[in-house]
Amino acid sequence: KFFSINYNANKNNILDQRGGIYLNKTMKELFNMFDCDTADCCHDKWYELMKLLDLEINIMNLGIKNIEDIECIVNNINIERIKNNPVLLDKKELFKIFNSIGI
Repeated sequence: KFFSINYNANKNNILDQRGGIYLNKTMKELFNMFDCDTADCCHDKWYELMKLLDLEINIMNLGIKNIEDIECIVNNINIERIKNNPVLLDKKELFKIFNSIGI
C-alpha cells in the first residue's frame, strides 16, 4: 500500500513541503530501482523480495487476527513518527489499509 498511497496522493494530503511534483519524481525513482513503472508493480516486487528473504507477509501469521488487534495497533502508533511519511496517514486511513488486507 505504501507505493500506491504515496504515488497517488492528492495535493490536500501531501505533508512533504517540497510538494506533489517532488513526491511523484521520488516515487518514480523508487519504481525505477525495482525495475517497475507502476505502484502495483513495485508492490508485487516488494512482496517477492520479502518472500525471498523469508519474511512473513501474512499479518494473521504475526498474531493480528481481528479488529481489536488492528485497533490496538492503530491506537498506539506514534503520531510524530508517522508524520515522516510524505503523505498524511490518519487513523481512518490506517484502518482502511488494514481492512484492505482482509482481516
